[in-house]
Amino acid sequence: MAACFGIRTPHLRHLGEILKTRIRQARESGSLDQAQYYDNIAMAWGHVATPDEAKAWLMQGVVDSEGFMAKTCHGLVVTVPGRGGNQRIQMRDRPEPTLYDVETLLVAGRAYLSGESLTGDMRRRIAAVVRGCEDLLSKPDQTGTD
Repeated sequence: MAACFGIRTPHLRHLGEILKTRIRQARESGSLDQAQYYDNIAMAWGHVATPDEAKAWLMQGVVDSEGFMAKTCHGLVVTVPGRGGNQRIQMRDRPEPTLYDVETLLVAGRAYLSGESLTGDMRRRIAAVVRGCEDLLSKPDQTGTD
């Protein structure tokens, strides 16, 4: 379908190289951490470079900063209707194992939840991911590691 628009594989490879370079430059300068959301960046990075690079950046950020963890959780949670018109936040699905480590998310999330500095929204998102990770790890065949 891409060929219909005159865009061919070499064009996409060239764009991928540009994207990879820009992402790496932003990571090195620290500006990548200022992005509003991380999930699309990580997915694109995983496609144009290696998922290991994107995963290393995500998981190091999760360990280093509660704010980074909360932003990472944006791409992992969804708001669903609850009882009495209340909404609740839950983890979407199993996080993509090439980009996310469930155990790292769980350990870091628990540590941040034990502190006092999270805002209410950050706490709800992180708690949803912690619950989701606990559920996944209680069923080892769902983690993508077994």
